[in-house]
Formats: sequence, C-alpha cells, structure tokens
Amino acid sequence: MKLNLTTKHAIRSLLYLGGQPEELCSVRKIHEVTGIPQKYLGHVMRRLCEAEMVTASRGKKGGYRLAKDPGQISIARVLAAVEGLEAFDECMLGLDSCNSATRGFCPLHEPWQIHRHGILETLEKVSLADLAGTAPCVWELPK
Repeated sequence: MKLNLTTKHAIRSLLYLGGQPEELCSVRKIHEVTGIPQKYLGHVMRRLCEAEMVTASRGKKGGYRLAKDPGQISIARVLAAVEGLEAFDECMLGLDSCNSATRGFCPLHEPWQIHRHGILETLEKVSLADLAGTAPCVWELPK
C-alpha cells in the first residue's frame, strides 16, 4: 500500500505541529520547514481543520496547532481525513463487481478481505507520537 502525496504532506505537517505544541504556526512557517508548496499546504491544513486534528486562528499572528495530543491522532485517522478509506473497499484488480457472492469473483477478493482489516488496525494503532520518535528524516520525504 502506498500513501498519496496529500497524505504524506498531512503527516509531515502534523509531525511539525506536534513539535511546536505552544506555538501557532502559519502556513508560511510550515512551508519553510517542510518544503511543502504553500498553496497546497493551505488545502491540506483546511482538511485537517475540518477533521478536527488541528485548530486554526485567523489574523496576523494566527496559524495552526494540533487540536489533540499527538498520541491521540492515528495514521488511519489522517488517512481517512485526507484521502479517505475507499481504497480499502475497492477491488485490488479494479473490477466493478468484486465480492464473494459474485460468480467468478476476483481472485484477490478473499485474501484482501483478510488483510485489509489488519492493515487498518495497524494504522489505527500507530500515532503521530509513535512516528515523531522514529522519523528524523521526515523533512526529506519526496515533495
């Protein structure tokens, strides 16, 4: 499984904010540190705000900060907010009707059903706090 670029940017932004708990961080500041394009970052931050992972303050001294402790924000939650979890329900081979009731169903249907739950469960257990301690190269991810 591969996360899309927007999700990678969201995780990087959240990790940065997690390291600045007392500070309101502007899109410009987050951009300067992470290298994420400012316009794109504004879009990402709006999604994270809508998902109640960050709070926003307007004005000259406004910015963003985490709405919750980094240990309470799972990667599954970020994934759901940014790219959605539809990929976990779609056919691995791109077939329109993929389910066990369909005759001649997708050969990957059953194995995927078994593993997708485990993948989601794992992503639910991994928090931003878990990543923060093991991701010193987070700013070097592809932009």
